[in-house]
Amino acid sequence: MIMRFVDKEGKGLYAELRASDASTLKKVADPWNQDVFYATHLKPVSNNKFFAGLYVDLSDRASRAKVIPVASSHPSAMEIKTIFPLARSDFSVLATQCQGRERVDVIGLVTELEMPNTSKPKANLWLKDTSGKEMLVNIWGDRFVKSLANAHKGSVVQIDNLSLLKKENDSIEGAAEHFIDNDKHGFSMLHVDPIGDRARELRDLEPTQGDRISVPWCPSLSGGGRLTTDFGPCYVACAATMNAFGSAMEQGSTQEKVEVALHNVWLVDIVGDPVYTPCKVCSTKIDPTSGKCKRATDGCQTEPADAQRVLATVHLADWTGQLSNVLVGGPELAALARVRDEEKLVELIQLKGSEAVCFRGPCDARLGTSHRLGQPRGGSAQQASQASVTGGLAAPTQFQVLAARACFGEEYDEDRRPMVKKVTRLATEKRDGAVLPVQCPIADLMCSDMGTFFKLGGVFANYVTVVAFAEDEPTVEEVFKDEEKHLLTKHKEVYSHTLERVGDRKAFGIEAFCQFTNCFLFNMADGLPRLILGRVIKNAATQEVVLQVEWMSKVTPEQIKTFSREREMVWNLLKGGPALQSNKRPASSLVQETPSKVKCSAWEMN
Repeated sequence: MIMRFVDKEGKGLYAELRASDASTLKKVADPWNQDVFYATHLKPVSNNKFFAGLYVDLSDRASRAKVIPVASSHPSAMEIKTIFPLARSDFSVLATQCQGRERVDVIGLVTELEMPNTSKPKANLWLKDTSGKEMLVNIWGDRFVKSLANAHKGSVVQIDNLSLLKKENDSIEGAAEHFIDNDKHGFSMLHVDPIGDRARELRDLEPTQGDRISVPWCPSLSGGGRLTTDFGPCYVACAATMNAFGSAMEQGSTQEKVEVALHNVWLVDIVGDPVYTPCKVCSTKIDPTSGKCKRATDGCQTEPADAQRVLATVHLADWTGQLSNVLVGGPELAALARVRDEEKLVELIQLKGSEAVCFRGPCDARLGTSHRLGQPRGGSAQQASQASVTGGLAAPTQFQVLAARACFGEEYDEDRRPMVKKVTRLATEKRDGAVLPVQCPIADLMCSDMGTFFKLGGVFANYVTVVAFAEDEPTVEEVFKDEEKHLLTKHKEVYSHTLERVGDRKAFGIEAFCQFTNCFLFNMADGLPRLILGRVIKNAATQEVVLQVEWMSKVTPEQIKTFSREREMVWNLLKGGPALQSNKRPASSLVQETPSKVKCSAWEMN
């Protein structure tokens, strides 16, 4: 049992009573359960690590403390009932003397009060005192957050027995939660607009921002805060331009919003394991080794959530190149992977690995600058997807996916979904088109030790897309991967659908590494045209060209026309050559209006 006493001078005292059971505790506590009393033989101490200021242990066997009730009509009782134990804190002293994990009583003027949208009730409370210093107090739990319902900018708030936290960047913050909401957080109490001279002095201050001794936590996808989009009109870019204007580190010093749209991009790789267990309290990732969440150092009492979540660093690619190390949350990754929701995405990754969600189809995506700047990080029934190789430790994320939607066979439109008018590249970068549309991988490409070169546009192609059909029956071979049987489906007589119409027949082969359950999706024996995405491999001895397939899908005549028009637009832009620049420019340059920039219309999300 924890009690808080106040004497005639307004000084507070924490008292603790313990017993073996509830009935015994009630018996020993009854004498102290008085409005006003005289106490003798108290032996308070000031160095208890669980309580701020003076503390007395009334359960100590050596204690000879006695209590004498005082009638409430007694003049002394009537006087002391009007006294409140106001805190004597000084934020300037805390700034110089705090070592972390101390307990203090604090009081201050509210300069800012925010109620973030977290899974557990929370308030970000900024307090300023007469020293001019300002400190952030993280308020947790239903009771304390509800207690702040009547608080506002200019109110005075006191928190008893606040837990102090000192971070590596010397930021000093407080954390408090009512002991009924969380008995692991210790005893704390919160008071709005208490009475007393110090409170009146604080109310006379201006509720403006002071000299902050706290560095506010920057929300991320994994921490209960998210960059969001309003799906309104925004500028259109491409992967190469994003790389050239990707100095998002400089964006951290400005509040300007940076959001751009990328059309027809592919998810080509996921770095590491994207599935994690979040903290039920603050939504940040729980470290599987320590069992602590990322905000444990801020006083969060880690509680594993019931469901696992997804946060990934991915590589996206379009016909201009690859945009590496993009941050993406579960709902957006589910859209990129053509999966119904994040729950199904977790199931798929845990069943087949993160490579199973790559190359699931083209998407339009909206990207914004990432809050986690500079911080490294440890579908359709007629569509099929293949594996990609996962990488190691990710580099710092520069951008994050705000939204994504499938765009397979969608037409480019000058107003609604325009094609970019200009491609910008860094002069030092290799010119590549990570997913390049071609008519025929034999006629349009040159293969050498340097890579697969697209002759017309002067760029290297990591992957190509081609509309093609087969005129032979497939052969299927059994192969083993990680002691699991897989199938390798092959066709040797595959022809470009576009060149077939003009009689220029050049056969190439395809190879699709697949599982038994989706092997039929790579069977092209019906002779119908398909859009195929794969990597071009040429046998130097036989000169045979094989497309190692990552994905394919049946296409309609209208979709074929759409792909042909898109290919012509891409080729024309590549023939014109890119604009070159020597250094990366700030990400904010992506949203500065220029004659060559175009905007897409607002998105309508289902």
